[in-house]
Amino acid sequence: MNRGRRTPSVAVEQATVATDITSAQTICVDTRRAAEILGGVSQWTVRAWIANADVAVVKLPGVRRGETSRRVLIAIDDLKAFVLRHREVADV
Repeated sequence: MNRGRRTPSVAVEQATVATDITSAQTICVDTRRAAEILGGVSQWTVRAWIANADVAVVKLPGVRRGETSRRVLIAIDDLKAFVLRHREVADV
């Protein structure tokens, strides 16, 4: 009897969807995931870019009225725009 537990294949499938950057379900990532997406730079480098206003953050509302969540999230579109702004074309 399964009693509400997910089967391993479903759990693996859902984990794959959640980590896929091109997925329509993934619209924001945390600083750790953003660092991974950007080729493995440090999470603290991403935080420095945020502090310098090079990368925009998403401010989600907190539980109480007027508060914002402490979690730092970056929209995938903003991450892509950041890369496009800093991309250099090689001279061939």
